[in-house]
This record gives sequence, C-alpha cells and structure tokens, in this order.
Amino acid sequence: MHVVKYHLPVYLWMVVIFLLSSTPQKMMPPMPYHLDYVAHLIEYAILGALLVRALLHTRLSVSAAWCINIAFLIGAVWAMSDEFHQYFVPGRCMALGDLVIDLVGTLTGSMIRITLWPR
Repeated sequence: MHVVKYHLPVYLWMVVIFLLSSTPQKMMPPMPYHLDYVAHLIEYAILGALLVRALLHTRLSVSAAWCINIAFLIGAVWAMSDEFHQYFVPGRCMALGDLVIDLVGTLTGSMIRITLWPR
C-alpha cells in the first residue's frame, strides 16, 4: 500500500509528461511562447513535489536536502530523456530552453514541497 500511495503518483505523472510530449505539434493548440515555458515549469514542479513526497516516505531515514538533490537528479534525467524523445515526434524538437525550465520547475516543486510539508 505504501508504494501505491507515495510512488505510483510519480510514475503516473511521468506517463502524463511522456504522453504530452508524444503529441505532434499539429495536434496541439497554438500557445504563445512564454505560456509554453509556464506549462513546462508547472508540469515539472508537480513532478519535483511528487518525487520529494515519495522520497520522504521511503524506509530510509533521509534528510530534506538529500530528498531535494535526488528529486532534482531524477527530474533532470527525465527532462533530458523527454527532450530527446521529442526529437522523434513530428513537428517537435529538442530545446535547451525547455530543458532549463524543466530543471527550474523540478527544483521549485521540490523546494516548495519540503517547505510546506517537511514530512
């Protein structure tokens, strides 16, 4: 039950990110460039918060800083794989700006989660 409550949401959110990234450009609604960055920030902030939540509830006794670092590392790997994946989606491309915003979002979500709900 522990895994379902704390870890399953992380995996489900990663699937959502993957599915959104799999959508060809022509099937997406037009969006101003700055709103695309906001969308990236929000989706990865949610991922960062979910990762910290799951890490805080592992059976290991870990510090908040450790959780933020590991969440950032996992989020970074997922963001890089997501950008690489988009290279193969029609009308989409890899973008360094998107990757940077994804990383900022992961860190922001992780820190907000730790600050508001330490355990």
